[in-house]
Order: sequence, then structure tokens, then C-alpha cells
Amino acid sequence: YRLMPFYRSTYQRSAGILAAFDHTIADLPASARSKTINYPEVGIDPELFKLPERSSSEQVTVLFAGRLVPYKLPEVVIRAFANSSILQQHKLALVGEGPERPRLEQLIAEHNLGNCVKLLGQKTQAEVGELMRQAEIFAFPSIRELGAGVVVEEMACGMACVVVDYGGPGAMVEHERGMKVPRGHLDTLVT
Repeated sequence: YRLMPFYRSTYQRSAGILAAFDHTIADLPASARSKTINYPEVGIDPELFKLPERSSSEQVTVLFAGRLVPYKLPEVVIRAFANSSILQQHKLALVGEGPERPRLEQLIAEHNLGNCVKLLGQKTQAEVGELMRQAEIFAFPSIRELGAGVVVEEMACGMACVVVDYGGPGAMVEHERGMKVPRGHLDTLVT
């Protein structure tokens, strides 16, 4: 992209530059940073994503919502359930569709997780909002997520959040809003 026509002149002539996150700002030329404004572009529909009226339950629901593609790593959450008899006493709901679905179905079957792990398929935004209000933990191990829209939605629904410390999700989640897992090897993320 740095070889594109007008790359340098765009930054030189601009009065201001809006950038969503620190990792985006760090990628800008040093000469442009003084006129850069950190302006996250994520937002939510407050009618769909809002605090729930929760009743207490001993069983916790963990939710993953996203495309079922390799870099979003839905496999990590399933493998975490497979490795933990404690997690298997709770529920995992995965919302989304994508090329990883057959492999995830196989992983669930191999580890006999059908009683606690469900692949729910693609849902509307309203349905995702309802699922977020019913769940307590949002697990989002994506390792290539520049924005953080889904993380903002889950926070609006009062969920605790577990993300990989990278990109938008890593920038949005602070200690009081959830937990960041250091980026690392797949097996490390599972544990």
C-alpha cells in the first residue's frame, strides 16, 4: 500500500487523520502522527445490545460469535472445553458459519462434547443480542481482528470477555472489562 499513488501526499496535505486504534496509528508514517486522532469506529444498536435481566444460575454459558474461519480460532474455545471437566459442566454456544464448521463438528464429536457445546449457525443481529444477554462469558480468541465491534456489543450486554491481546479486542478489554490472553501458539491459547 505504501507504493500506491498519492500515499505520501495524502498524509502531507491532510488536516487530520482519524484512526481507530493504537495499532493503526503505529502503522502510519511518523510525519502523520501529530495530526492523528484516535477515534474508534465501533458502535452498537442499544436496542439490540443492552444489559440483561439475569437470574443467577450455577451453569454458565460461554458464547463465541464470529465467522468460522481459521484466524478467528473458534477451535480454541472448543479445545478448552475438551481439556476441562470443569468447563464441561457449563455450556458453550458458537454462533456463525464458515469453512471451519465441518472440522469443528468433528472436534466436538471426537471429544464427546455434544451435551455442552452447540454450533448454532448464522443468526441475525437481534438473535445475537438475545444470545449475548443469556450468556455470561464471551470467548473471542481471534488473532487477526483489527476492529472490535463484537467486543463492544458483548460489553453492552454485560458479559465478561476473554480475548487474545491483539488488535481491536486487545485494545478494548481492560482488567475491569475482562481478560486478555497473550498471543501465542495455539496450544498455549487453549490452556
